[in-house]
Amino acid sequence: MLPSFLRCFPNVERLHLESNETEEPTGKLSNKFWQEVGAIECMQSHMKLMVFYGFRGERGELSFLKFVLESARILTKLVIVFTKGSFSSMAEASSKVKPLCCKMG
Repeated sequence: MLPSFLRCFPNVERLHLESNETEEPTGKLSNKFWQEVGAIECMQSHMKLMVFYGFRGERGELSFLKFVLESARILTKLVIVFTKGSFSSMAEASSKVKPLCCKMG
């Protein structure tokens, strides 16, 4: 649903998202899914800031963030807010997002 929503707002410069746990299946939000989504104008041309709340280090979250970092050409700031209690230490939390660092331009 998010790709369709973002396409409705092609000039979004700041995006605040919250990831929540759900008991309903969300499908397989893998890297392949995001590759198939294709270009989203606001991410490619306008998005400068994204704040991602509720990060738990799940595969779907990581796939989405990877997609954003590969797509958002003018993104200058990405803030990831971890869900309290999701990680046993800051080192564990950092190890989850470290693979994303090489995606940043």
